[in-house]
Amino acid sequence: MPLLNGEEIKKRGLIQNPVADGYKAASYDLHVGKIVTSSGEEKSSFTLKSQATVLAISSERVKLPKNVAGYATVKTRLCHDGILALNIGIVDPDYEGLVSSYLINFGKKDFSLNAGQVFLRLNA
Repeated sequence: MPLLNGEEIKKRGLIQNPVADGYKAASYDLHVGKIVTSSGEEKSSFTLKSQATVLAISSERVKLPKNVAGYATVKTRLCHDGILALNIGIVDPDYEGLVSSYLINFGKKDFSLNAGQVFLRLNA
């Protein structure tokens, strides 16, 4: 089955609580809804120190039917800043819920993460 473009993702209603500019030519950009620190605190913004990790949880809910799988990848722009997303990949058919990933800062500089910021790309 071919990948769905942003318009098809929109038409099929695969994203709940979407951000209008999140639909792209071949994907949907997921945005940070909340940030959970290593101590369990929920934040809307956080400075990720070098070599530190934080959990980012999407603001959008994904709702996939039984015949559609998703694939989540880190946004290239974050990689350029030394940020790697862990535990990403296949989103199973029939999944409904938020998408999350631990982000680790492999860069030498601190990285500011904020609610509303794009962090993952979802292909379906």
